[in-house]
Amino acid sequence: MTDNERLGRIVDFCRLIDKEKFIQRRTYLTDGKRLENDAEHAWHMAVMALLLSEYSNEPIDLLKVVSIVLIHDLVEVYAGDTFAYDTEGLKTQKERENAAAEKLFSALPEDLAIKFRSLWDEFEAWETPEARFAHSLDNFQPLMLQAATDGLSWAKEGRTFSQVLKRNSRSAEGSKPLWDYSLDNFIRPQIKKGHLAEDIRTRRAELKDIQELNSLFKSTVLTVNVQDYAAEVADWASCGDIPGHWEELFSHLHFIAATDCKGGIIGFSAVSRDGYLHSLFVHKDWQSKGIGTLLLSEAEKTAITYGARQMTSDVSITARPFFEKRGYTMTKEQKAKANRLHLTNYRMEKTL
Repeated sequence: MTDNERLGRIVDFCRLIDKEKFIQRRTYLTDGKRLENDAEHAWHMAVMALLLSEYSNEPIDLLKVVSIVLIHDLVEVYAGDTFAYDTEGLKTQKERENAAAEKLFSALPEDLAIKFRSLWDEFEAWETPEARFAHSLDNFQPLMLQAATDGLSWAKEGRTFSQVLKRNSRSAEGSKPLWDYSLDNFIRPQIKKGHLAEDIRTRRAELKDIQELNSLFKSTVLTVNVQDYAAEVADWASCGDIPGHWEELFSHLHFIAATDCKGGIIGFSAVSRDGYLHSLFVHKDWQSKGIGTLLLSEAEKTAITYGARQMTSDVSITARPFFEKRGYTMTKEQKAKANRLHLTNYRMEKTL
């Protein structure tokens, strides 16, 4: 390939991606008069990456983050935008976008095709600090616009808190501070105004909830934690049946319950005044829908109000990845007694 041919292919690609400006998203601009397009979204994210990089959970290569956010939606030139709440479209999104990526990036000279495709693949894989922070920005930016338009599209489309939580269930993996800010400043105010339906609520759990808490605890251990503790789950689950067990916990822990639209408890956390997270369990039917992140955030805020400056917890094998992605560091592996048996868990810490 001659230098002129190479330049020609690059210019052709630059012309091709102008089509990104015609890909309409489902988020309104701040004036609420029209929807933004993919190019505007990518530009906005790139500038926000420059401004918000200090809030990444981990050290990042800022140039790589900017590169990722600028190219992350280019495949939609061929694949089109997949609306975050389009359940049918989401089923085929990966297949459509992989085919689009192959077609799009192959238009570039080979070295640039490899570079751009690798950046796109990195974003899709969620495996690097840069990819995780880019995803946090990809969620933060539309939430910010939702708040700026007073929840315009949420209200029009009848969105619920649980839908928004599920959509943002991994946002805290790249930036816990940005997710907490979103929850307090973009999401909760729209719930209060009635623009986002509150089908999930959090409240302080009470002694009258013990039976429901114990049932959820046992069910979660026996169905979720069994993957890592096959020999110990029955013994672990039996802890909740020890007479006086829950009353003793309530005497020194602050319990927080997440409830569904009918008031049923779908998860709970429990934290002490000095920042020790004793419990965090989510109902098996509500896993990977943002409930754990919500309960952890509430527990951390509660600890801060009590004056704690550090969170500590003894975390199961099952839960360790969840906590690591939210800024917790493992300080030691240990054996802890459940009822009669000992099981492996990890002491984890995080500065508040």
